[in-house]
Amino acid sequence: MLFRLLRVRHFKTQLLTFFGGLIAFWLAVVGGYFVGEEAGAVVNNRGEALYSTAVAASQLLSVEVEERSLEIDLLARSLTLVSDRLADPKVLQMLQLRKEAHNEYLWIGIGDLRGQVIHATDGILLGEKISMRPWFKAGLAGAYAGDVHEAVLLAKHLPQQKPNQPLRFIDFASPVYDRNGAVLGVLGAHASWDWVSDAVVKKIRDPQSDQQLEIFIVNSKGDILYPFEKVGATRLPDGQRPAERFEVSNWASEGQYLMSVVPVKSAMQLKLDWKIVVRQPAALAFEPVRQLRYKLIVLGLVAGLLMVMGAFYFARKLCKPIEALAEVAEQVLRRDRKVIFPDPRGAGSAELAQLCSTFHTMTESLLDREQKLRELNESLEHQVDVRTNELKLANLKLAELATEDPLTGLANRRYFEERLSAAFQQMKRTSHPYGVLMVDVDFFKKVNDTFGHEAGDKVLQKLAVLLSESLRNTDLVARYGGEEFVVLLAPVTSEEQAFIVADKIREIVAKAEFPSVKSITISVGLAAASINDPTQDDAVRRADGALYKAKEKGRNCVITA
Repeated sequence: MLFRLLRVRHFKTQLLTFFGGLIAFWLAVVGGYFVGEEAGAVVNNRGEALYSTAVAASQLLSVEVEERSLEIDLLARSLTLVSDRLADPKVLQMLQLRKEAHNEYLWIGIGDLRGQVIHATDGILLGEKISMRPWFKAGLAGAYAGDVHEAVLLAKHLPQQKPNQPLRFIDFASPVYDRNGAVLGVLGAHASWDWVSDAVVKKIRDPQSDQQLEIFIVNSKGDILYPFEKVGATRLPDGQRPAERFEVSNWASEGQYLMSVVPVKSAMQLKLDWKIVVRQPAALAFEPVRQLRYKLIVLGLVAGLLMVMGAFYFARKLCKPIEALAEVAEQVLRRDRKVIFPDPRGAGSAELAQLCSTFHTMTESLLDREQKLRELNESLEHQVDVRTNELKLANLKLAELATEDPLTGLANRRYFEERLSAAFQQMKRTSHPYGVLMVDVDFFKKVNDTFGHEAGDKVLQKLAVLLSESLRNTDLVARYGGEEFVVLLAPVTSEEQAFIVADKIREIVAKAEFPSVKSITISVGLAAASINDPTQDDAVRRADGALYKAKEKGRNCVITA
């Protein structure tokens, strides 16, 4: 009896070992193959995404610097049209107007051939010797854009723009010629490096992204130019070749990163010699591979357990007729007088055949159901992905339509009220006031009646561009309704500061040329929010009342509430 039990157990063990081996082989070969293929695809896709980001940042930075250089060159050429004499006050007035148009230039000046500053915005460095400055020497020969450097002569004359960060500039220069083509001097400008770099990175980086993506601007020596907190603390790993689209590198004391390095190319041959570096922690980039491997292990263990249990069950079923035959054989071997033979229909070869047939039928049914279930799951997953993508696109479109005016491309009244609410709550917390400008086009109905509504629409579109270009990045301009616009100045230090901005906008509009109608004017109502205002609408009502007073006063003016 003991020999029979050992023999039966040995047979079951063989079956279980055989099935276990097949399961292990399947998991190792098939699972390993899919993990390897998926890992390669994830790394390649993520690397290509980093490379695309680096290329886009490189192109934006190149365009940004080229536009500034071209702008200074065009400004130098236009000075000849203003006056034949560099000492003419009109030249200084033109430089001052250009500097005040945007905040990217911190200083613009002209040096004569002796290397002495004869014109300078805000009077800074007037009369200083600049003959040894690299930008002045290079500017005598042609258009020039210099590398990033800290302020030297201007450090004590300009306020610090960011806490704990020194002023850093990009120098631009271009020769100034007289009408006969002779060089009169050099026009130089110092653009804020933070303004240039921040403008590029903000356009590239998704503010809602949580991928720990970092963008660096690096010079030819491997030194970090942007961001400032990494200057001197981080260096590009040695041996990086810009020709590589992406690779995994070890950064000293920071760990392993997936990175892409792209040189900044300049169509104007300014010889910038910079590189854009985009990196992401390797652990985060390869997280999908780890999750896939974990899922395959769990699914493999579950499938293996189920298959082993099935093998054990069928092994027991297979052993029953064998055990019955062995019992009969042992009875015969013992010479028992009374031998009980199994029923041929349940213990003979017919039973074994039936058992095999039943096993085969059950196995085929199981595999067929598994295949149908897999196909059904794939179909459902595909439908979910399609519906999810359609929903995302629809939500994005709805969000865009809900906050943007379709005619002018500005924010609409709904979005303005959201920003106004945020500014009002911040004022309550920090006591920092804000200003509201109500802007209305003078005699706009006459424009529509005389030139048609299409010309009126073009006037509104042109006005929207002028308003947007005349404000800071922190300000907001929105179309309030019809020909009426509203501006949120946040923050403002005083009502006088807000008045200066409003009057500047009025002058710019009055001097601008509009399609068909040539020129228009605007009336502006100004109100500064007060910490004592009960609601956010109080400042808007005061600004609206001031606008009506501006209309009554004769239009083309700014009235303070």
